[in-house]
Amino acid sequence: EISACLVGSEMCIRDRLESSQTEMILMLGSVTTDWILSDQQKSDLEHGQVKINEQVIAVVIPSLTDIIAEPELKRHAWDIIRPLAPNGEVHRQQATL
Repeated sequence: EISACLVGSEMCIRDRLESSQTEMILMLGSVTTDWILSDQQKSDLEHGQVKINEQVIAVVIPSLTDIIAEPELKRHAWDIIRPLAPNGEVHRQQATL
């Protein structure tokens, strides 16, 4: 069902986002943002975030390919993602032996 939707257009994705309980979507790289975000939304990007609609926020970070090619982008991506954690802290599961 999803693959058929992807072949259609970005409007199918937008329809799904509006009809679901989705609150946030993580977008990696310009290909994804070019496909889903409008030109206005791309210009409204602030600190890697923009509203897609009243209930959904897009979080945009560089693609993994870009991060591998330019390792300094890892810090930029982390600066965008880190505040999304509760209290802005990283939570790690305790390892059990």
